Amino acid sequence: MGKKAKRRIPAVKKRTHPFQFVSDFIGSSRIAFGRLSLKGIAVAAVLILIGILIRLEFINQTIKYDEAFTFIRFARLPFTKLIGYYPLPNNHILHTILVKASILAFDPWEWAIRLPVFLAGILLLPVMFVLGNKAFGPGSGYWALALSATSSGLAAYSVNARGYMLVCLFTAVVFWAAVNIRGKGGSTKDWTLFVLGSVAGLFTVPVMLFSVAALSAWLLWDVNPALKGGRKTVLLRLAAAGGCILAGTALCYTPLMLDSGLKALIANKYVTPQPMPQVLSQLPEFAKSVIEYFVEVLPLPMQILLGVAFILGLRRAPLLALSLVLTTLLLIIYQRVIPPVRALSSGLVFFLLFSASGMQSIGGWITQRVKLPRGIPLDLILAVAWAVTGSIFLLKQPSLGRQDEHYPEAREVAAYMDPLMNDKSDVVAMPPECEIIAYYLSDRAQKDVNIDSDINNPKEKMLFVANLRHGSVDSIMQSHLFRFLPYNYPQQLTLIDSTAICILESIQATGLKPNSMLEKFISDFKLKKQLSQNDMLDIKAGLNCLHHLNREKTIDSLLTRMLEIDPDNQFALEKLGDLKLQTDQHDQAEQYYRRLLRLSPQNGAGLCGIGVLEGIRGNLESARRYLLAALSQDSTDFNSLYNIGLVCLKANDNREAIAWFNKAAALRPNDHSTILGLGMAYSASPEQRDKALEMYRKAQELNPDQREFIQRRLVEPLLRGEAPTDTDP
Repeated sequence: MGKKAKRRIPAVKKRTHPFQFVSDFIGSSRIAFGRLSLKGIAVAAVLILIGILIRLEFINQTIKYDEAFTFIRFARLPFTKLIGYYPLPNNHILHTILVKASILAFDPWEWAIRLPVFLAGILLLPVMFVLGNKAFGPGSGYWALALSATSSGLAAYSVNARGYMLVCLFTAVVFWAAVNIRGKGGSTKDWTLFVLGSVAGLFTVPVMLFSVAALSAWLLWDVNPALKGGRKTVLLRLAAAGGCILAGTALCYTPLMLDSGLKALIANKYVTPQPMPQVLSQLPEFAKSVIEYFVEVLPLPMQILLGVAFILGLRRAPLLALSLVLTTLLLIIYQRVIPPVRALSSGLVFFLLFSASGMQSIGGWITQRVKLPRGIPLDLILAVAWAVTGSIFLLKQPSLGRQDEHYPEAREVAAYMDPLMNDKSDVVAMPPECEIIAYYLSDRAQKDVNIDSDINNPKEKMLFVANLRHGSVDSIMQSHLFRFLPYNYPQQLTLIDSTAICILESIQATGLKPNSMLEKFISDFKLKKQLSQNDMLDIKAGLNCLHHLNREKTIDSLLTRMLEIDPDNQFALEKLGDLKLQTDQHDQAEQYYRRLLRLSPQNGAGLCGIGVLEGIRGNLESARRYLLAALSQDSTDFNSLYNIGLVCLKANDNREAIAWFNKAAALRPNDHSTILGLGMAYSASPEQRDKALEMYRKAQELNPDQREFIQRRLVEPLLRGEAPTDTDP
């Protein structure tokens, strides 16, 4: 009889929790730092501290235009609204969610608005250290940390409340996973990290696509020969990961697609394809701008050394470098759009890692030729020396980031203007000053202050803000936005650093003199035989002034002249249709809108115009179809949103009316007609009477001239339990 077989005890499978990849990520980082010597830990800590101090120095710098715009237009919205509202690509949704959470916790101070990117920028530093050692060999991590700590690009976006620093962090995380996948084929946790990092980056800013596509191409191209199944295995796994990334990103963007439509994300004006020859001709200058962005602020000798190190570092992973360059070029050519340089901010992660590898090689070469006492780590000393030198140059800068967005006197300007503002005054400023001043004038956006650069609603007084870095006051007043304002010396003029604040009387207060610039423009325009781009800009500003002066006949004659010069001018057809609609010439308005739609069947203004006319005529279903078609072209078009709410109100579909009016109110919270429409829709339901009264009271505050009318025709019938005596807001 043979020996009795020993009973084999089955191995107990280790339980995992849903976020096992997070603990694994932290664990691997702890292991990487745990292997360091005491000197190594001290050096890494010093380099991280330098990076933190640089970022802390600038975290309270004056708010910048894009930050102010993002905060005022998006982060102040309710969570349920900001995740779907996408009129412009400025809404980096995941970042906006984090900003919203931060300001709810700490109030909207500059540092609180920037806290999410600040933390992301700090977290990126140890990640870059581990990546340097893992991807490019021992010793490269210190240099990756030193270069990242003093990178002006990474530092600037660590104190600029935009989503690009989050994209850099997620790019590093995905690269971390890709290195593991490239080495051993990748475990489930590596692929999970690859997918989740990609989805998070894409949900922040869609430009994360550049990083995801490049790393996927690298994994497929640079297959580890030892991997079982080779390229086929990687391809299958990448296909599965790609499907998960696509599904996860679509799930995150579902509120956006339901609210703003998919076109808002993939077909907005910033990604409109350009002619291919134009794109190709711009590529060399674009490449030059990207390189300058990667090395800016550093003195020329350090820039040259960094460039040499980058070239040397390319030898460590040439296929990765080729994947990055070729994938980026192919995406640009496919999209036929030259992106802004900041869209390639994630390229800094790879540039600094390649440069760190080259610096490590240079440091090794120096170490072999310089005799130092045993135990003195020259390579670590050189990394710290670089970081200290780089930090000195960074800390000498007045601000980090694009200087054309920097407006250092904004706080002082806002403090001067605040006591001059009242219900009868308006503020007029050009970008970037407009949003920055709005942020500070509104007590850090605690109250509504609208600074319109298109001068939509001039009041009795105007505070005109001219940043003299853009030119003289006179030259700014001659720009297309302001050239028809009645600006004549002497005016009350105050200088604050580079800012001139002029107190102007409005168009309505002064009228127009016979020899005014607007009158001259009108007479000259009627003699034109062809239109230039400047003419189009001028007439938009001129028509706005004429509208406020109630000069409908002059507007009609100018637009008619435009059609005589260019019979297919869509701007003229749209504005003539609007003019005829406003003056109750409905048949003529329809003729212009129909001509516009024949030229451009998907024209939103034409579809909206026909929808309004159908609603006026009582054809409510037809009106709804046209207005929905207009919204399919632009889901944030206020006129279409308001009018479809009005159509639903007339059809007694009050719940639907409330939904549409609320969408319109999100765009223009203080629009009198929209607030009245909401009041009427709420008043149809007895249990929502309080909401109706709230809307009516707000409408009375917004338009005191109609206070008595609203009280008599709407509020009093509602209090008596009767239907309102007026059903058209």
